[in-house]
Amino acid sequence: MDVVLGTDTRDLDDRFISTGRYAATVAEMIDATGASPDAIRSSMRRLASKRRAFSPARGLYVFVPSEYRSWGVVPAEWFIDSMMAHLGRTYYVGLLSGAELHGAAHQRPQVTQVVVDQALPGRDIERVRLRFYATNADLGSLPVQRRNTKTGTLAVSSPELTVVDLCGRPVAGGGLDNVATIIRELSDDGLISTSGFAQLVARVPSHALRRAAHLVESLTELRLDVVAEAAGNGGEPVPLDPHGARRGTVDRRWNIRVNVQVEPEA
Repeated sequence: MDVVLGTDTRDLDDRFISTGRYAATVAEMIDATGASPDAIRSSMRRLASKRRAFSPARGLYVFVPSEYRSWGVVPAEWFIDSMMAHLGRTYYVGLLSGAELHGAAHQRPQVTQVVVDQALPGRDIERVRLRFYATNADLGSLPVQRRNTKTGTLAVSSPELTVVDLCGRPVAGGGLDNVATIIRELSDDGLISTSGFAQLVARVPSHALRRAAHLVESLTELRLDVVAEAAGNGGEPVPLDPHGARRGTVDRRWNIRVNVQVEPEA
């Protein structure tokens, strides 16, 4: 770490922020100041009591600039990347939070939803609520975009990956009607494509991809022939609503049992 602040630990938050750093580990603060671990921890306890810093993970602190001190926290997008790096987790912001970042969440999510490579418990920090969704998929092979934030960058699922994840976890997406609304909004904005879905074949669960493909072709003018050829549709039909009845007509193209009527918001 190339930030050198001197041994004075007073106003450590303002001094880090002045260098463009909004998060630092205890070890990094020791390196930057030369102060003892006890002095750093004491300083951070004092700043936290004044709502000038908070700790989203053991050993990591996030500094709160003056405009957010009434909150005692900064927006989740400002610190998720630092927190996940500190925890050694591969991640991306997805589901409804991913849809919002793509401009397709007509109702702001009540939590920030993050897909991770290993299970993590949810965390509530003042008004910021983080919810984590573990996946067995190889996150390194998935199409993830880096978005600029106030404090750096953030990993976000591609629009197509966002759709597939929502179809794989429709409850987390506010139900299939809401997922359908998001699909239509992403399509209207020209953000989803056949090639984008083709990238996901064999990289995401087949049931989620087939659900997504059925809805995309039902709700938009997009045709996913390349996906249909590669995805396969053998075995028992996948229920469109995983929590619905095991009856309904079957979409043979995608081997989806249409057990619910999906109605996107007009």
